Amino acid sequence: MNVEFQPRARSEARAASRWYARASQAVSSRFTAAFDAAVAAIQSNPVGQAPYLYQTRIVRLKGFPYLLVFVELAPDVL
Repeated sequence: MNVEFQPRARSEARAASRWYARASQAVSSRFTAAFDAAVAAIQSNPVGQAPYLYQTRIVRLKGFPYLLVFVELAPDVL
């Protein structure tokens, strides 16, 4: 399943990664790993993720105060 990101979401993720990189490269690497794991969870089982608002679903980034909010628009996820 293809996961597409809106430009604003992509920008926010990059900004968060840069912010963590300024604090610590190790923390930045953990953020990237958590983000990638969340995307993989969405790809493997989108309907298995927690329901959210307005027919969206969420995945929490483990260890970070971020959610990936998404909607399934077969065959893709936005």
